[in-house]
Amino acid sequence: MSRAEMIKKVYQNRTDLSTFLVHLTKDQGDGVTAKQTFETILGTTPHKIIAKSPVGLFCKHASENNFPDQSQKDCFNNFLKVICLTESPLDQIKHFIGKDFERDNSTIKYSEYGFVFTREFIQQKGGNPCFYVCTQDTRNMQSAFLSLFDLLKDKWIYFSLDTIPNNSAFNILRFVNIFGKDSTDNPIDYFWEREWRIPLQELQFNDQDLALALCPESEIEAGT
Repeated sequence: MSRAEMIKKVYQNRTDLSTFLVHLTKDQGDGVTAKQTFETILGTTPHKIIAKSPVGLFCKHASENNFPDQSQKDCFNNFLKVICLTESPLDQIKHFIGKDFERDNSTIKYSEYGFVFTREFIQQKGGNPCFYVCTQDTRNMQSAFLSLFDLLKDKWIYFSLDTIPNNSAFNILRFVNIFGKDSTDNPIDYFWEREWRIPLQELQFNDQDLALALCPESEIEAGT
């Protein structure tokens, strides 16, 4: 059996694994609903998913006094805006929908509207699983990543969003999440999201790139 055949067989036999990645829309703070976002994405050619908010471990550190001026801080926050997806199996996506989740000092609620892509397509766009760093690790991996941030931030002045090389260590910062406990000893855990990120502020795709589009069953039956 070839390696490719072995990998295919593993995914066929394991119900906890998926070869698909899902992006769910959500209501925006500006009053735009998840359904409106879904319809806007489908209504453009090519279709475009746009990253709205910075995410990950370094959001907090970007908001602190780590940059010489506001323009540099804003640029880094824009850098942390990425396209987010989950590799959770399709029959488990229901557990994301309609629930309030605390995330990066805000509350988010995923909707029934979304887009399903093959993992191969997302990989071609630069997608990668997130790095989940345990805050209770005695080797203190979180501090190691924060030290990396400290080393890199002083070099930020030499770059803009358009000039950061693809092989730059800066790109690692876009993929880091934490789990364990926060500084006030409260539990913090995003591991269950099984998140992938694409280091782009805009994901463009065509109909043939899409495996499925998700919406409420009632709207399929009604033809809306």
